[in-house]
Amino acid sequence: MTTETAALRLIVGLFEASPNQAMFSSVQAQLGHGATLPELASAWLAGDLLQSPYYYPATLSDYQFAGLLVQRLLGLGEDYDWGAASDAVLARDWLQQQVASSGRGAATVAAIEQLCSTDAPAFAAARQHLLQQVTLAQDYLDSGGTATAAGDLLL
Repeated sequence: MTTETAALRLIVGLFEASPNQAMFSSVQAQLGHGATLPELASAWLAGDLLQSPYYYPATLSDYQFAGLLVQRLLGLGEDYDWGAASDAVLARDWLQQQVASSGRGAATVAAIEQLCSTDAPAFAAARQHLLQQVTLAQDYLDSGGTATAAGDLLL
């Protein structure tokens, strides 16, 4: 997997949207100047992207952040019942441990990489959905990606 693909997976997984061409060019330039994906994710989660504060408010505890990210990555509804034992609960608890040990940026990158590479049946639909969205985002960027379209990150 290329760094470009990993960056696109991170953006799509984190924000549930395709980047526009200007935003993705900026990401590529930052990576070219030595930035890492965990550093970019940390900056975005701190509010360096327009949508960051809305998608992941700074007031969330690490536990709440982990739950929200897992909820979005797995396509769970906002009213998901976290009270019952499930694979989603295990994923949330794993992610919360990752956040505690390595920070939100690195944990986010790890979670998205884990989702894209797992063959666990419980996560198959979420993995397929994310990879399809990444393919659509790549197609959009390959076609020029300059038109404003619904779902784009506008930066």
